[in-house]
Amino acid sequence: PTLLLRQDLPFAHSDNAETLITAQVRSNEADFHLVHLDSAFGSLHIVNDALPIGQSVKLRIRAKDVSITRQISQESSILNIFPVQVKTINADRPGLILLSLQAGESHGSSHGSSHGSSQLLARITAKSAHNLDLCLNCQVFAQIKGVALVK
Repeated sequence: PTLLLRQDLPFAHSDNAETLITAQVRSNEADFHLVHLDSAFGSLHIVNDALPIGQSVKLRIRAKDVSITRQISQESSILNIFPVQVKTINADRPGLILLSLQAGESHGSSHGSSHGSSQLLARITAKSAHNLDLCLNCQVFAQIKGVALVK
């Protein structure tokens, strides 16, 4: 899985760039077909049929499904929003930037490594990176639109 995060390898720059993370089932919300999970990023929510509490699962998050914001909006349809720290900023293709994001806040927070990878790739436009004034080690929020269960 750490190979998927290496930006010196071609896969990170493909349209299918993704991060695989491990999470553990915390609860199920049957009314909405949601599964609540604990991960290195914190609480995650996926649409799925109920899964056994405590089960360990693998999740796929595509770089193109991750957006960045400086502030959390209370009026968003996105359920998975986490504090992250920008670890790398690399030109990807013309007009696009590939970011590597570290889970948690910069003031010493360390989320358990028992949940696997605590890094995430995000592909955003160069204009968005400029407008957000992104810099190395700055604190932002990752908004994850799509999370897929790897079966």
